[in-house]
Amino acid sequence: EILSPSTRGIDLGPKKKVFERYGVKELWIVDPEPRTLDRFVLEGDAFAPAEQFSEADSFTSALLPGLTIVGTKVFEA
Repeated sequence: EILSPSTRGIDLGPKKKVFERYGVKELWIVDPEPRTLDRFVLEGDAFAPAEQFSEADSFTSALLPGLTIVGTKVFEA
């Protein structure tokens, strides 16, 4: 999810709950300001914070082998 001022509350509230209910294993939240990406993992029936990455970081996920997310690319204009 990419947060925006108009949908931030929905994305972090009801929409996140829907993803939990349907068993989504990971949720990535991109916040354009302060330019961070948060990774949440499903533990039981709720998401738990796993990692936070900055624009300068790159990361991978065990769920998507071979995929590397490069922070500078995520926040390119």
